[in-house]
Amino acid sequence: MLVKYAQKDRHFYDAFHGGVTLSGGEATLYSLFIAGAAEKLQSVGINVALDTSGYCEADVFESLFSTINYILFDLKFADESRHREFTGAGNSRILDNFNRIVQAKKVGTYSGELWIRTPVIPNATDSESNILAIADILYTHSDMIDRWELCAFNNMCKDKYRNLGIAWEYMESGLLPDSRMRALLQTAKKVIGSRFPVLSSGLTAKEQ
Repeated sequence: MLVKYAQKDRHFYDAFHGGVTLSGGEATLYSLFIAGAAEKLQSVGINVALDTSGYCEADVFESLFSTINYILFDLKFADESRHREFTGAGNSRILDNFNRIVQAKKVGTYSGELWIRTPVIPNATDSESNILAIADILYTHSDMIDRWELCAFNNMCKDKYRNLGIAWEYMESGLLPDSRMRALLQTAKKVIGSRFPVLSSGLTAKEQ
């Protein structure tokens, strides 16, 4: 059913080099479904991306490598304590899985692309020190990374929280100024240089 539904948009995928992104929540919680769906989608020539926080068991993560074309891997914080403060869990498992996918690319057990994504959240991940620390991690493995995207905070979900009666600490937070996103982008590029593309979803192509 999923493959049949996805094929309805096949002409868009072909025209814009797109495909199907499996996300969530955390998509790896449904690893058996993800693996089966990805295999069937690939069998009809549709590219598959996995959007993941990286917070999953190592064997579960590795089991998906052979069926995924793109891994969109979140790195929110480099610092363990800051990660725990804002997410409720440490990041050691995430960094371990990051190293696993890097190693898999090196030895050829994962042949797809690795895109790193950092959500830039006001008063949380948006510090220059955090971006620099993540950049240092990525620089070490720059030959295995295909791109890094700084994903600008948006508050479009606030009405969903309001309708569900859930308090959201960012309810009154506005969008980050373009000047701030440009500054963080330049901070990242100072470390990464031209080793792989560093982009920001909050800026136009001309501003990158």
